[in-house]
Amino acid sequence: MVLRKVKGILKKGAYAGLAAVILATSVQPAAVFAQDSAEPEETVETVVETEQTVSGNETDVETEESTPEDTGEETAEEAGGTEEETETEAEILPGKTEGVKETEAVSAFSERAAEERTVTVTTLFYNSDGSLSTEFGGTSTYTRKDGTSWNVSTAIFKKGWILGPVTVEGMEDTNPADYKVEGVIDGSDVNITFVWYEDQTGPDGTSDKIPDQCQVEVTFAVENGTWNDGTSEPVTRFLTLTDAEGNPSVDGSAVAGVPEAGGKPDSGYIAGSWSPSLKANYTKEDDGAVYVYSYRVPQDRKITVTTLFYNSDGSLSTEKGGTSTYTRKDGTGWNVSTAIYNRGWILGPVTVEGMEDTNPADYKVEGVIDGSDVNITFVWYEDQTGPDGTSDKIPDQCQIEVTFAVENGTWNDGTSEPVTRFLTLTDAEGNPSVDGSAVAAVPEAGQFPAEGYTEGSWNPALKAAYTKADEGLTYVYSYAEIQPENPDTEKPNQDKPDTDAEKTSASGKTSETRQNQNTDTVRTGDSANAVLWGTMAAVAGAVLAGAAAGKYRKIKK
Repeated sequence: MVLRKVKGILKKGAYAGLAAVILATSVQPAAVFAQDSAEPEETVETVVETEQTVSGNETDVETEESTPEDTGEETAEEAGGTEEETETEAEILPGKTEGVKETEAVSAFSERAAEERTVTVTTLFYNSDGSLSTEFGGTSTYTRKDGTSWNVSTAIFKKGWILGPVTVEGMEDTNPADYKVEGVIDGSDVNITFVWYEDQTGPDGTSDKIPDQCQVEVTFAVENGTWNDGTSEPVTRFLTLTDAEGNPSVDGSAVAGVPEAGGKPDSGYIAGSWSPSLKANYTKEDDGAVYVYSYRVPQDRKITVTTLFYNSDGSLSTEKGGTSTYTRKDGTGWNVSTAIYNRGWILGPVTVEGMEDTNPADYKVEGVIDGSDVNITFVWYEDQTGPDGTSDKIPDQCQIEVTFAVENGTWNDGTSEPVTRFLTLTDAEGNPSVDGSAVAAVPEAGQFPAEGYTEGSWNPALKAAYTKADEGLTYVYSYAEIQPENPDTEKPNQDKPDTDAEKTSASGKTSETRQNQNTDTVRTGDSANAVLWGTMAAVAGAVLAGAAAGKYRKIKK
């Protein structure tokens, strides 16, 4: 009995305890929210100091991170509190290479959990020759969460180097300064690169704020004489290579101011040449190149002057023309002219090889012998006739005569004399040419044939264009003769009148016909002969039958 009462009391106590737990659970969140709203929980700052050495350059990076202390309680974000922002700052010490500053902002209303991201900061140094330095520069990496504000600057202001491009990937750079990058890490890793270029020298031997790798030095020297200004010292040009837009570029080009030479040789020398040959534009491959202008000792050169005369038929004349040769030294001024002005000849092309012709006249060549043998050729063409029978200033060999004639009638204009066309052969550009062609105006024919003739044709056939092969040819238009119609062949004995000897006898045949019947040879297929043979067979049969009948009667008796 006592045991039963004890069990009852315990049972009632359990129910009461369960009710108390449920009540406490329903009241607790409101209390926590009220507490957080009245007094935000304090945070504990942890300071992390790191010291990095980047490829021999000491880089101090001081970072301070403030993070909420892990108390096991709900965070402000979980409890629906306001946004908390903690900021840490890295001091950029004077003379140091690199500094970072970040502010981590944790939103209580963030819709996604902040993930960690890798921030990579790289500094590159390019030497004067364009190679990457192995002494300066390097890479640093950091891990930060999404939402962290981040800034970093390159604090190297070392003399002899200039800052080049700064690139940022994975984060928007909100800082306009060239030496600093700033932004908020958000959703991806970040890569930041600072590029530096060596700048030790310029045109005046000092830094000029242009990367040395975009500049070249080219030297010009002279020997066996002086520059045209009388000096003889080598001249060095410090050139900046630029791209099409005029920006410094290692792949660009530059124009050099080349000193003038050639007018002041030493005794016994004459104007010379450059070795290697000068360029219109110089590139990176010309860095350190030396171009030398050398005056030279004059050499003997051979000059050949040839005059050619071509006859009307295109053959080379054996009566006119010829060749002369001369010897002159380099640097010698030279001129020659063709003094042949024969009537009936015209000057054709004049060619000069091995020397620049500075005289514009057609009949004269002038220049300076310079480093090679010279060949000069004057060409003349015969010009005796033209369309009107006189010279027309066109080579006869480029012209032909073609004749058109008519027979058994006249041309359509009523005339009948042969017509000769004097044609000039031209090339595709319209210039006279022995290999050219020409179109001829052909007289019209075909309307006026002579009596007994009709429209005819050309022999040989006309051409659309005529060439040298048609020289002297005659094309004839011949009207065709009208052919008479042939009468029908006369039939034997047709409409032939009867004669007394051929009059019909009483039997209906003439005596001549009977005679012919007696003498004609029987021929197979002749109907008259067939009747004759039939009659003879009948008579023979009757005779034989009569003979047989008589014999039969004799025997019977």
